[in-house]
Amino acid sequence: TIYNFPHSIAAHSAFVYVGYNSWSGHGRYISAVHRGVLNRSNTLDTGSSGLRYNFGMSLNSGGNRLIVADYDRNQLFEYSLSNYSSTRSNVSLSLRQKSNSSYSSSNGYFARPIDAAYDSSGNIYATDLYNHRIQKFNSSLVYQAKVGTYSTSSGFRNPYGMHIDSSNNIYVTDYFNY
Repeated sequence: TIYNFPHSIAAHSAFVYVGYNSWSGHGRYISAVHRGVLNRSNTLDTGSSGLRYNFGMSLNSGGNRLIVADYDRNQLFEYSLSNYSSTRSNVSLSLRQKSNSSYSSSNGYFARPIDAAYDSSGNIYATDLYNHRIQKFNSSLVYQAKVGTYSTSSGFRNPYGMHIDSSNNIYVTDYFNY
């Protein structure tokens, strides 16, 4: 399958999800690609939910929720996944909830989120690029805590990618701290 400028990926046992741009430059598309038959996929246009630039995304441990960091809209979008099939790609993606949408350094808001991931309890962590922090939300996308502050002297300097392992260790790439 060919994608226009792919930039996010999430995988579980049956499907690989790829986020990519349209030719107009808006990354509002996610394809569900069946792992057993890579040429079978369905394109999920998330534009109706408001998603604009799906920079990073991750699946929860059950594989039924997809969290997406939207760089352009300064939001997290969480989708419920359903209608799985072992023989073809017919996954349905429906918006479950969104976080706050203003460009801000206030708790629970973002200045360009880049990536997001779930821990084993369903909590959501997200990198907040220009606020130089990681934010934690509960499973209802209610703000819980943060690490780092708007000042780059406190630790992070543009955190980009992240991964949470099965022991809930959080790994973060920190662009300007090398």
